Amino acid sequence: MASARRAVDPSIHAGQGHSVAVCEALQTWFTRKDGQSITFVYVPSRLQWDLHYKAHEYATELKVTLGPRPATSFHSLRMQAALARGASWNVLFQDPEYRGRNFLQLKTVDGAVAQLGGKDNPWVHFANMSSPQLYARMCRCILNHAPIGSYYSRFNLNDGHTSCPCGCPLETRTHILTCKRTYRPPRTCELMQPTTLCYFHSFLEMNPKAFAFRSAPLAGVS
Repeated sequence: MASARRAVDPSIHAGQGHSVAVCEALQTWFTRKDGQSITFVYVPSRLQWDLHYKAHEYATELKVTLGPRPATSFHSLRMQAALARGASWNVLFQDPEYRGRNFLQLKTVDGAVAQLGGKDNPWVHFANMSSPQLYARMCRCILNHAPIGSYYSRFNLNDGHTSCPCGCPLETRTHILTCKRTYRPPRTCELMQPTTLCYFHSFLEMNPKAFAFRSAPLAGVS
């Protein structure tokens, strides 16, 4: 049914030309006689059932040309604009003044810095496979805007209690990611480095209290 809906969707998408052609063909067929209707019956084409396979072959006979200038279609122009915007943003993000000096730089499995732009980037993958609670803790850690000792010290919160349960006088983000006395390191990640996305996501799964609010800190001044 998803393919059927896509086939009759004339809005901007990669197969818009084909969808418009399908809509034109259906409009002609529907106006020939009152009471015309279409019933969808799912049968895998690989089974090659007699009547159903003939219907499949008939439906796939429709060939739609891309036109003289396919690169100027609305979909192509929108995709080019998105790619240009993503490339520009990735360049700007290399500047610490633009990115922010507290932003956690993470790497992919191959050692490259994880880029935030684009729909297929690893950040989107980890966001989709995370619960809202885990993703919230991930964002707090990445931005270094979390209920931890260094944040309390920076904004004079929690009545000066900034130590880690392990005894370290200042509970920083780096300390939390590497402290094995208070937190459990992930076992499933091949790259045991806190700078990789794999380690980071697994660490948060293993330690549900990391970067989570336990109680409201005592009021302070910024």
